[in-house]
Amino acid sequence: MGEHEHYAAGDHLTTFSLDGHKCGLLICYDLRFPELFRTLALQGVELLLLPAQWPAARRYHWETLTAARAIENQFFLAACNSCGTAGETVFGGASRILGPRGELLAAAGASEEIVTAALDFSVLAEVRNSINVFHDRRPELYRL
Repeated sequence: MGEHEHYAAGDHLTTFSLDGHKCGLLICYDLRFPELFRTLALQGVELLLLPAQWPAARRYHWETLTAARAIENQFFLAACNSCGTAGETVFGGASRILGPRGELLAAAGASEEIVTAALDFSVLAEVRNSINVFHDRRPELYRL
């Protein structure tokens, strides 16, 4: 899409609090780098916000990767994607809010919509205790 022609990559990750819940923010192409999401999850992020401009031609990637990031990091993920066209590019829409099990809580179609969902943050402890990936991970085996 040419973002690299207009924007510079960041050099650190940050979190912020929203109504007492720890949030993280990543963008678009970051979705293809699971290490970024895991780093924020290990910092205690409960809700990850992801604005993006994914083309319609890669909608399957968008849907699969957003679900995977929510599941593997056991957090809520709110992903907002562009819709419509810009030049020759058709964007896929499909903005979505996912739960920590990857369940789709709310979704938009291919056109402009507002997507909302009530998030029950108390479910995070239940999910994280039932499959304790943070306890069971073995980072000494995969130094990145």
